[in-house]
Amino acid sequence: MKIEKIFKAGVCFAAASGLFVPHAFAKEEGEPEPVRLSPSSKWHVDFADDSCRLARFFGEGDQRTLFYIERYEPGDAFSMVVAGEPLKRRRYRDKIVIRFGKDTSEDEIAYTIGSVGEQKPAIIFSNLRFDLKPLAEGDESERLDQPDIFGQEIPASTEAGIESIMLQHKGRVPVILETGSLGDPMKVLRDCTDNMLQYWGIDLEKHRTIAQLPEPRTSPGRWLSYRDYPSDLLQKGYQGYVQVRLSVDANGKPTDCHIQQSTRPEGFDAAVCKGLMRKARFKPAITQSGEAISSYWRTAVRFAIPS
Repeated sequence: MKIEKIFKAGVCFAAASGLFVPHAFAKEEGEPEPVRLSPSSKWHVDFADDSCRLARFFGEGDQRTLFYIERYEPGDAFSMVVAGEPLKRRRYRDKIVIRFGKDTSEDEIAYTIGSVGEQKPAIIFSNLRFDLKPLAEGDESERLDQPDIFGQEIPASTEAGIESIMLQHKGRVPVILETGSLGDPMKVLRDCTDNMLQYWGIDLEKHRTIAQLPEPRTSPGRWLSYRDYPSDLLQKGYQGYVQVRLSVDANGKPTDCHIQQSTRPEGFDAAVCKGLMRKARFKPAITQSGEAISSYWRTAVRFAIPS
């Protein structure tokens, strides 16, 4: 249900790939100690209509750093933002090293730079998992082999064992968020995503043993093209990233378009929904008993101007 697409001015859709590169750094003798940030607020879970966010502040004063994980549907994948002065540097590379937990592997992961209110810089990740396993197109069909397509491949015990998150720019001192066990906070986040689907009108129990998710009848890459890039935003040099959900009825027709997250301007949101509602068509979701049911389909669209 989650397929990320990259949309460049003058270029058709292309699947995002190559975001995860195995990497490891060994601590050398004499290397400075990492910057360790303790919690400076309680955990907060935002039960929104189209997303669930788990957030907390770490550090005090100039080191105050915002951390949050956000999910747009049940499952293991999430977006993550870490925003604060400790992650600032003069020049930013396109990847940063991440480690979830103390004695686990670390990988170099792609990110984008932004800001969250007064918190900056914001290191922004999409499609992360705690095991840092790459996510790609096709993951949806693989999930159908599981007894519960919304179940966790990553066990709750793994989440409970994560007590810190490390981020490190190449050649810089690591920044460690002393999160404490993520077991209980992630359980609340899962409850939130289950409740969110029910709010959408999704029959969660039927979806847990579904035989077929909504399947595009034609390539989603043909549903939007460079012509859909808003001309006024292109002329002004605006770029954007839009997370979107289509409600799909039992006939496979999209009935509504919901913007789950967007960097704005709103012209990007309107362009995505207009194009998808006009051209998107699906084979409907089917239960194991052969019943066609209403469901949903998610995607992400990135509007980018080549450098």
